[in-house]
Amino acid sequence: MTTTLARLGETLGRMLRGLDHLEMTVVPDGPRGDLGVPRAGDGLWEVRTVQGRAFLTPDESSYYLYFTLPPSFRARARSGLFVEVSYHDDRYAQFRVQYASKDHAAAFDGLYKPAEQRFKPEDQGLRKLRRAVFLLPDFDPARTQNEGASFRIEFRREVLVSRVVVTLEAPADLADFPAVAPLPELRKMPGRFYPINYLFIEITNACNFKCTWCPDDVMDRRRGFMKKEKVFRVLEEVAGKRSWLGPLYPVKLHQMGEPMLHPDLAEIVAYAESRGVGIELNTNCGLITQEKVDGLYRAGLTNLILSYQTPDLESFKTRKAPRLVFEEYRAKVRLAVERKVALGARTNLEIDIMNTKHADGYRIVSEDEQALAFLDDWIAFCRELEKTYGLPP
Repeated sequence: MTTTLARLGETLGRMLRGLDHLEMTVVPDGPRGDLGVPRAGDGLWEVRTVQGRAFLTPDESSYYLYFTLPPSFRARARSGLFVEVSYHDDRYAQFRVQYASKDHAAAFDGLYKPAEQRFKPEDQGLRKLRRAVFLLPDFDPARTQNEGASFRIEFRREVLVSRVVVTLEAPADLADFPAVAPLPELRKMPGRFYPINYLFIEITNACNFKCTWCPDDVMDRRRGFMKKEKVFRVLEEVAGKRSWLGPLYPVKLHQMGEPMLHPDLAEIVAYAESRGVGIELNTNCGLITQEKVDGLYRAGLTNLILSYQTPDLESFKTRKAPRLVFEEYRAKVRLAVERKVALGARTNLEIDIMNTKHADGYRIVSEDEQALAFLDDWIAFCRELEKTYGLPP
């Protein structure tokens, strides 16, 4: 009688509070249970049978398994979540669980934060069905990822998932999983497509500087420029394949050369940006003019990196820049900053200075006091811009 009353009490409690856990199991025709597993975008999945058991895995063009939670369950997850994953492998899970977190300082504003994985360290070596527990302490119930997901499994080497359980409380046997797994790195497998994170299109390998630290002098390729029509074809291909290229960062237009030497640079940037392909431009700053930077800003350039590197007269000598003195060089860098402010350009601007504090044989900016002095100089310049253009401090 007591047992019956206890079960009745638990049932009534779940009805009043809602479920304390959600579960998804994989059967031959797909996932079943309380968790949603959308099959769309970069989260297309398929079912694979291993040793008579059905497993869920991303298809060969995808890299994620997305999981959605009912709104009523999400609303109760104010103190974090625990995700238990049953998978087939010979060790700790070789995939990442990434979740929508409250940690805005993490990569991607914390929307895809890697969860800590707990596993049994003594149970390694034989390929079999295993279980790992992932901790999501700062889960944000108000935020969702692609496909409305609260978390996803990211393909790193192989993903064969048979069951996923999400709970508001720690699993009763969490103490049996004492080891913290390292964050799995990508291991490429034959015959499978992998996303491209960084894409370089070298529109020229010519350069106007001869920096002493640059490997340019060992390059034996013929100097030249890629015709804009060819660049356009490459950008069209990138734009057309964005859906399966993965989380591609802005495309870079440099490798060994100085992109500002290219006569059609602004037109190339405008062509890319108008097709949703962001561009990141890294320049040594020696060719900056108002006409050139205004053209780039008006073209909608996403990122401009000013490779200032040598911020004083003595260090500038290492750039071996013919017919350019340091004062003129610094003025070009400042012009690029001022024109962004004047035009209200959306371009993200970054100024790089070489840190040689721990380098052997080079002394550019090597002391903290030296670095702070350069920062003070730039702060003073930015304050003048604020006054000139009526900007708040």
